Amino acid sequence: MMKTLLDALRDEIHYPISDGHLENRLFKRGLMPNAICDVDVFNSPEFIGAVADSLFMLIAAPNFSEADKSFSGLNIDAILKQANKLYNSIGESEKVLEDKPMVYIGG
Repeated sequence: MMKTLLDALRDEIHYPISDGHLENRLFKRGLMPNAICDVDVFNSPEFIGAVADSLFMLIAAPNFSEADKSFSGLNIDAILKQANKLYNSIGESEKVLEDKPMVYIGG
């Protein structure tokens, strides 16, 4: 079965993130989303970095619910730990979350 890098990244994240965000994470790492994924690319620092970037982007996003997608129940600590494990594996610095102001909309 042939899988693109975008397909592989989507499968690695397991959360409903828009393809545009995932494509941007791949572009940032110098990878083309529609390129065929093989073992060498899958295990490359670039792809591993794109996975870590996607995880970090997921937990750094605001908590919200829309239609049938809810991001408010994520285990942020576990996801951050996994992202930092990936960053460490490719020799990059760990990421930390900054405090964000809370915004409440509605009643």
